[in-house]
Amino acid sequence: MQETLNNSSFEANSKIATCDSSLDRPCLRFGEFILDQNSESLSRDGRKIPLKPQVYTALNYLVSRPEVLVTREALSEHIWSAQQVDFESGLNTIIRQIRRALEDNAETPQYIETVPRKGYRFLAPVFLVAHKSSAGDLNEAAGASTLRKNIGLRTIEILSYGFILAFVIAILAVTVLAFHAISTVHGGG
Repeated sequence: MQETLNNSSFEANSKIATCDSSLDRPCLRFGEFILDQNSESLSRDGRKIPLKPQVYTALNYLVSRPEVLVTREALSEHIWSAQQVDFESGLNTIIRQIRRALEDNAETPQYIETVPRKGYRFLAPVFLVAHKSSAGDLNEAAGASTLRKNIGLRTIEILSYGFILAFVIAILAVTVLAFHAISTVHGGG
């Protein structure tokens, strides 16, 4: 089963792509590509596409945030952390190398949109990929476990806010009812 990452929602897809790596981190599929987060590699039609480590890091960061505007500063910080580098030209080079690997066009992008003076947005739908067991069959139980583990902090964060909001509304409702009961008992209502 594949699960889409777009808009933090998960939709089942009938086609199954597989990933040969271990189950530590998910593989992500977009278009004809598979990004293997375990081996830190990109492949197309089963053939690996060589990427330098910083190029892989940037691509993984963008693919993991589909449809989200990632600022140049955030992407640079993720790639270089606290290192002192001229990230402007370095980042431009990395984005060019990603586009070359994906055969993407900056003018009519399929994968990476440039938002001038802001950053980049990954445009394609991204799917979590089922893993193969050592025998080569799909290990659905492990794949489902990996999908549950990797729903993401964003989903958990949204659910947490929902529970907090429901709790606050419940407290307000109890308070209003208590004031109403008190005013009714004392003849105010």
